[in-house]
Amino acid sequence: MSSSKKQPLLVFGAGGHGKSVLDTLQAEGRYDVVGLIDSTREVGYRVLGVPVLGGESDLPAIVQELGCHNVFVAVGDNFQRSAISGRLLAAFPDIAFVTPVHPSAVVSPSAELGAGTVVMAGAVINAQSVIHPGCIINTRASVDHDCTLAPFSSVAPGATLGGGVVVGQRTAIGLGSSVSQQLEIGADTVIGTGACVVSGIPASVVAYGCPCKVMRSRKSDERYL
Repeated sequence: MSSSKKQPLLVFGAGGHGKSVLDTLQAEGRYDVVGLIDSTREVGYRVLGVPVLGGESDLPAIVQELGCHNVFVAVGDNFQRSAISGRLLAAFPDIAFVTPVHPSAVVSPSAELGAGTVVMAGAVINAQSVIHPGCIINTRASVDHDCTLAPFSSVAPGATLGGGVVVGQRTAIGLGSSVSQQLEIGADTVIGTGACVVSGIPASVVAYGCPCKVMRSRKSDERYL
């Protein structure tokens, strides 16, 4: 497919997660990524050949100039991604959040993927799992059958969810962690790297270890990346 026939796309975020998302988009080949939006980078800074066009405050002029209404929010922090997505939707009601899936990922035909979710290289989403909008299924993450991920939650590289796991809104499942089947993890919780989750975890906590234990409470907007 030639780039002229691809739909134009703006990516919000030019950091490490943005780079991984760009790699997924370029491998998938459905969109022509015309630029990046990032207030922390200088205009002209490039990620995998794609230039930063400006920051969030420049977006109205950029959208008007390019006539581009497809966007992907490539911000790794779940709270920040949720907040940015909300602001974009309020400012541009006709915006379309795309859903990139790397060609090497395996997604069951019976699974559901919400708008603005990304599925990275080597990830697996099994039968009848429901991934709500704005989620991250990162590199080689495994989501087994009948799982539910609430909006703007994330499963980090190498993490594994057993069947029927429920992950709350904006919750982050850390690198290489494992969650046993039929467990629920509350909203705004962070599960640390390498955790072995063998019982349910409440909302708004930081939990880690093997077996995984609650270590402290946390605020929803507390940085964890």
